[in-house]
Amino acid sequence: MEEGAKGHFSQQAHRQLLTNLPDLVVGIISQKVLLADGEFDGTGLLADLRKAGFDWVIRTGLDRKLKSEGDVFAAHQVSGGVNAV
Repeated sequence: MEEGAKGHFSQQAHRQLLTNLPDLVVGIISQKVLLADGEFDGTGLLADLRKAGFDWVIRTGLDRKLKSEGDVFAAHQVSGGVNAV
């Protein structure tokens, strides 16, 4: 457990948690899915999640840039017309 100031933890703190997580859930879960808010949308953390075998659903800003198979586009281009609330 880590206590911090009001607001988000750093990407580094999230990445450190991820390194310890597999030992905590081994044998308990068969599929790993992270459901998270925008503070989890850092590229380093997402790369770590991919390496650790996680799928993820992350709410992020519509202005964020996404990359898939070399193509770069804004999140609003794939949001299906959904507006941020």
